[in-house]
Amino acid sequence: MAKKGMDPKTEKTLTKIVKALIVVLGVFIILLAVVFLFAQLYFKVPVIDYYKASDKEMKIPGLADNLIPQGFDYIESEGIYLVGGYQKDGLPSRVYRVDRQSGDTTGYVVLGDSEGNGVSPHAGGLAAHGDIQKKQHQCRFPVLYG
Repeated sequence: MAKKGMDPKTEKTLTKIVKALIVVLGVFIILLAVVFLFAQLYFKVPVIDYYKASDKEMKIPGLADNLIPQGFDYIESEGIYLVGGYQKDGLPSRVYRVDRQSGDTTGYVVLGDSEGNGVSPHAGGLAAHGDIQKKQHQCRFPVLYG
């Protein structure tokens, strides 16, 4: 580490500084790891029973298309899940249909007004009533205003 002709006292000082920096960096990395571990425990321990009792049913549809999921329902008579939400890019809100058996997304509908124009409200909760037609583009969902 020393340059040719460097004073031994200066060389010794530089060596001490490098060692001190290595120790400080090591302590920082250890502290960062401890904080990360503590955060993991802090957020996971209170809900560990929930995750133990949960099942992975399906991949949430629409996430790659900017969907922010807001509602979820299951239609037992049809064996399908409905997942609704708004689009973070401002496009009209959607309701996706997912087959329970396969976990595949089998289509979606765009929320629209009575003229068929897509609307982009901040779609919230979702509840199904009655049968949902399985043909693509023939699902009709009313837009409720309060």
